[in-house]
Amino acid sequence: MTAKPASFVFQRKAFVQFFATCLVLPLCALAALPVLETLDWGEVGQSWSGITPLQWSLAILATAASFAALGQYDVIVHRILNTRISARAAQASGAAAVALSQTLGFGLIVGTLARWRGLHRLDIAVASKVTALVSISFLGAWLTLFALAGLLLPHGLPVPSYVFQASLFSAACFTFYTALKRHITVAGYRTRLPSLRAIFALMCFALIDTGFAALAFWVLIPSSADILFAQLFPIYLICLGVALVSNTPGGVGPFELTLLWAIPDTNINELLAALIAFRLVYFALPASLGMLYMFRPLNDQTEVSRVALFARGLHPETSSALQTGATLITPNGQIIGATARTTQSTTLLFEPAAKLQSSLTALSLQASTSATIPLFYKCNARTALQLRAHGLSIVRIAQDGLIDLKDAKLETPQRRTLRRKLRKIEKSGVEVNKLTLTKETISTLDRIDRDWHGINGTPRGLSMGRFCEAYLTTQDVFGASQNDRLIAFISCHKTSEAWTLDLMRSSADASDGTMHALVWAAIKAAKNQQCKTFSLASTPYEEAFVLKAVEKISFLSPPHSKGLAQFKRAFAPRWQPLYAAAPSRMGLFLALWDVWHEVNDPPPLREE
Repeated sequence: MTAKPASFVFQRKAFVQFFATCLVLPLCALAALPVLETLDWGEVGQSWSGITPLQWSLAILATAASFAALGQYDVIVHRILNTRISARAAQASGAAAVALSQTLGFGLIVGTLARWRGLHRLDIAVASKVTALVSISFLGAWLTLFALAGLLLPHGLPVPSYVFQASLFSAACFTFYTALKRHITVAGYRTRLPSLRAIFALMCFALIDTGFAALAFWVLIPSSADILFAQLFPIYLICLGVALVSNTPGGVGPFELTLLWAIPDTNINELLAALIAFRLVYFALPASLGMLYMFRPLNDQTEVSRVALFARGLHPETSSALQTGATLITPNGQIIGATARTTQSTTLLFEPAAKLQSSLTALSLQASTSATIPLFYKCNARTALQLRAHGLSIVRIAQDGLIDLKDAKLETPQRRTLRRKLRKIEKSGVEVNKLTLTKETISTLDRIDRDWHGINGTPRGLSMGRFCEAYLTTQDVFGASQNDRLIAFISCHKTSEAWTLDLMRSSADASDGTMHALVWAAIKAAKNQQCKTFSLASTPYEEAFVLKAVEKISFLSPPHSKGLAQFKRAFAPRWQPLYAAAPSRMGLFLALWDVWHEVNDPPPLREE
């Protein structure tokens, strides 16, 4: 399904690379003709021989440091994508891929193939994700460094200051865009963008990478050039940027031409000798080592935990979060609950099943490996207070409607609206029954679900379940029929202690009160099975300031939660406050912002 888009991307990239090489190199040669008139190969050779062993050694050490930092881009990106590749293998494959792609050109293709070859457990689609994300992240980091270097460091560039100011503004917009966009589609696959914490880490490694690369070039320049490293660094960054934009192999041509333009008073023969030496040290040598690495890649020895897993006291809604999430596990194998990986946060959904200290440690560790914010989402008041005692910021975000089944009687004043709805349904001839899920029944439920989508739009996700045949088979499903035609259904999570309302779907022509009748039938079934509570699931806490702020500045339409809350109030539930917690107030806001968007624009369900 995605082979064709991926092939198209590679072909287009190859064509652009070839076209750029054929067009840019002749133009660079033409532009450099006036300068090349003073070229003296004899003096170039003399300057070359004047490079001392100490200069060679320092340049090689600076190159090694640069590529060590450069390999960290892949480490961060692998954590963002949760590939479970070890940091050592990711760093080695990333450094080798960049060494080859920056020398051979065709960056997307060569980088993807090198990473695919260097990591045996990585398929080519994921390798293309890593390559694309590394490239995008580095461009954003480079733009920031270029702007800051131009504004803060001394340089002789004939560039007005507003160019650097505009670059800094563009870099800020790029960072803001990643927080809003959250993901991109590469070769038909949805790929997450880096979190703000990851962007900061990438920027730090980009500073180390480009700083040592510029140092490797600076130590090879003869002392007669009389240029300080602080002056060279902004020049190197602009040469690097032009080389990246030009798309030629190794930036050959545009890099040299920009350098000659930026340092016009330097002896061209000495500068060319230093450039040739830099090309050997920073391009040819790493590319040769990268090629050798491709013949015998580093074995990824990531150890997978072999502990026996066990679950105890999981929240009933855990299975809904696992539709797109993953399990969080303590070192001794206990399943804590379901985590959702969003762009900015690693979120533990619902009340943790393990001890709080173990849950906090496990969540913090998982969040740190992906450079995200640890977030507890929809935990109860007791857990929230304990988290506050551990230094976390908390806020009330929702309320869970609970019905104590021992007191679940229809003849109470608080349920008069419910009684009226049920009488209305009885007169309309609607019948409510527990469904046996056959292929024919599933097909009918699917049709109702699609009808519901047409009226209400795309269903929300993250902590809320979505229609899926395999998912429904784990639940109890109740259907409403009229004239022998199924018109609505609900599904419920169930444990020995509690049931929880999950999916609620109805056709456009379903009678008023149909959903009330379905839920009441489920409540009676749970009571007959001696369960203690029935949860109507949560509704947003509309008084929460942070949720109001997120809703106001969000580009998404607010959920229609008032009607849902009114529906649930007809059952006279006991409202239990639910909270969110994160290490800081700013982190809490950012994480809830991300969760809000993830709820309204969830990732696709896993294919069974």
